[in-house]
Amino acid sequence: MTRYNWEKRYEHLKAFLEKNKKYPTGASKNEEEKKLAKWCSLQRSYYKKGTLQEYPDRIKKLEEINFEWDIRTRGLWGIKYWQLKTFLEKHNRYPTVASKYGEERMLFKWCKNQRRDYREGTLQKYPDRINKLEEINFEFELNTQDNQWDEMCQKYVEFKMKYDREPSFVGNEDERKLSSWCDNQRSYYNKGILQKQPNRIKKLKGINFDLVLYTQWGEMYQKYVEFKDKHYREPNDLGDEDERKLAQWCNNQIMSYKGGTLKKYPERIKKLEYTNFEFSQWEEMYQKYVEFKSKHNREPYKGYEDERELEIWCGIQRANYKSGYLQKYPDRIEKLEEIGFEWITWEEMYQMYVEFKGKHNREPNFLVESEGKLAFWCNVQRLYYKKGNLQEHPDRIKKLKKIGFNFEFTQS
Repeated sequence: MTRYNWEKRYEHLKAFLEKNKKYPTGASKNEEEKKLAKWCSLQRSYYKKGTLQEYPDRIKKLEEINFEWDIRTRGLWGIKYWQLKTFLEKHNRYPTVASKYGEERMLFKWCKNQRRDYREGTLQKYPDRINKLEEINFEFELNTQDNQWDEMCQKYVEFKMKYDREPSFVGNEDERKLSSWCDNQRSYYNKGILQKQPNRIKKLKGINFDLVLYTQWGEMYQKYVEFKDKHYREPNDLGDEDERKLAQWCNNQIMSYKGGTLKKYPERIKKLEYTNFEFSQWEEMYQKYVEFKSKHNREPYKGYEDERELEIWCGIQRANYKSGYLQKYPDRIEKLEEIGFEWITWEEMYQMYVEFKGKHNREPNFLVESEGKLAFWCNVQRLYYKKGNLQEHPDRIKKLKKIGFNFEFTQS
């Protein structure tokens, strides 16, 4: 091909790329595009054979328009790369999830995927792609904190698009995390902290995030969480003015819970339960627990509505014991242990039993000190099964039968 013809084809390709933001394809119905696709294929073939290296000016010209020498970079990846390059040249910044334009948000997600593939080593299988990204100074590692914030922002956008509502603390674990993140943004905004990062405020406003949705209840709840994190205890009336206000708020939650008002707001109850909030006076609930154990000779079960409050209280005691908080009240520990309070839940003991059987392929033995507690638990299950107590928990019987538990009473 003469220099004139080559230059002519090159200019055609350059114009085609600028206009269509994609490479010509041989599958096109347009004859000119098919010819241009064939010409591109020849350039790659000559480059691979080393023939094109005799014309370094041609290679230079093709690389000036980011010509793709490797066919693997074509398709969707190549299109997205071209879009990113164009975007960076035009805006001098990376695409953001907070954009009102769908194309930019999709480009943000693509960039996020490239960074993920790079971290996981998947992108290293395509060194040509890494080279092309490095040519435009693509940042494979962003500031970790900013990256995490952007990820949560993206999850919020996706959640709103899917459900058309705010994330709730009553939802699953992922939704609760997202709800907590939203609360934090509003809390930081109210305190003036978020104003130090105007780019975040801009992003939140760009996705129509309501920064003033934060209620008075939510504000007090946030203060309660921060107080517990800092002092590792409940607020009381003997503290300073702020602590007294917080103690009064806590008392109001207890009264609302007892009166049934708080039950109209299940999300609030769920948030308070998450912090091990005690909805009743300790002595009052302890007495209820004593009476329950005397009557039923078992632990309260969350599957029964009339036992749920007591089951939650027991869960709080266990959580406080594990965290070390209950150790500040040795008299409470003593009282609970006197009536045989189980610090480890049935589910935890069941899991320990499953792991023991998997490891030793036998039953735990009373004669082995480290196995005594587990052996005792197994015999308690057999005893409850024989008396009919365990029949109140069909899910437990099902779990035990599933792993081949022997319900016949044994001393070993």
